[in-house]
Amino acid sequence: GFWTRGGAAQSFEDCVARNNLGWGFYTECGPSAVVYRLKSYSNSGPGAGGDCGGPTRYIDSQMYKNTGFGVLVSMPTELINCTVADNAGPSVYVTQTTVLVRNSVITGVALPTVAGGIMDIDYSLVEGGKAGIVRPYEANLTYGPNNLTTDPKFVSAATGDYRLADNSPAIGAGGPDRKSTRLNSSHTDI
Repeated sequence: GFWTRGGAAQSFEDCVARNNLGWGFYTECGPSAVVYRLKSYSNSGPGAGGDCGGPTRYIDSQMYKNTGFGVLVSMPTELINCTVADNAGPSVYVTQTTVLVRNSVITGVALPTVAGGIMDIDYSLVEGGKAGIVRPYEANLTYGPNNLTTDPKFVSAATGDYRLADNSPAIGAGGPDRKSTRLNSSHTDI
């Protein structure tokens, strides 16, 4: 997988992390990182995450079918237009930090968990809705009014194709933060 530590701000594009013994993508003690179009899957640890660093932004990324968490973070993190699905551990696990989730799909086997810190989620599709997010206190979650809880209708999750199918309820349901990356689309998708 990928492991970054310290140094200047970093940017990663079009990375694939799969079948690793441990993390797919890990950021530690760095000033900041922006990760575009990461596909992290079938790793024996979390798909992505980090500890004790500057903010990390995952944009248009997918973390799926990892045997650990989908995303495990204890540093400021943003998930923008991401899909976190079908991981063995909690889809998103937050400790002592703030995680912003926009225009993303959070679904799968285990529920998102806010063990400490805050998760701010809106314009996203969250399996189980607000009640499906494990948290010790209500203040740990800012759950916006624009979230969906329905089946995201992926093209073919069984074969690892987590793109939204043409009949997905997430198409056109996204917020103003980011434009869709779908071809021939003028509206915002989750």
